[in-house]
Amino acid sequence: MKRSRQIFQSLLALLLFLPLFATAKPLPGSHLKVFIPSLPYIYISHSINGALLKPADNERGWDYDMATSYRKIDEKTYEFSLRQGVKFQDGTPFNADAVIMNMEYFKKEPFLFTKIDTVFDRAEKVDDYTVRFHLKEKYGQFLNDAIWIQFYTRPYLEKYGWNGKPTCPNLAEPGPYGLGPTY
Repeated sequence: MKRSRQIFQSLLALLLFLPLFATAKPLPGSHLKVFIPSLPYIYISHSINGALLKPADNERGWDYDMATSYRKIDEKTYEFSLRQGVKFQDGTPFNADAVIMNMEYFKKEPFLFTKIDTVFDRAEKVDDYTVRFHLKEKYGQFLNDAIWIQFYTRPYLEKYGWNGKPTCPNLAEPGPYGLGPTY
């Protein structure tokens, strides 16, 4: 009898309050939206294309890919030394000019699953194999976001843009547009 009464009270409470939950809406700013990108995809994409950094199973979570080193000049400026002698699959050189061009296209169509679209200001060529990234504000996730910024050839960018897909950078069609699988 006591058990039946508890079940009845629970059902009654559920029926009385269910309409409130069905129509409840979050207050603006009261919820955090979290998107966890597909990690298997990033490993696959890095096997066929390149970025400054690539994901790695180490303490920092990344390793050098098209960059050979970096230094943090200040809280909003990062400088990367680029791997020399690298060519895109179509034979064009990968250098500071290619990075600048890609970042100009990225700025037009960035990925939106992190804050990089709002904090990235510009990239600057220091010399043929050195680039500086200028941010609008301090952003501790910048190196992790750099893993996702893969580079494409001019013909690809002119045809498709940087892509700016909501979940990942990837190619819109097969072709000699990237930096991999070997450099």
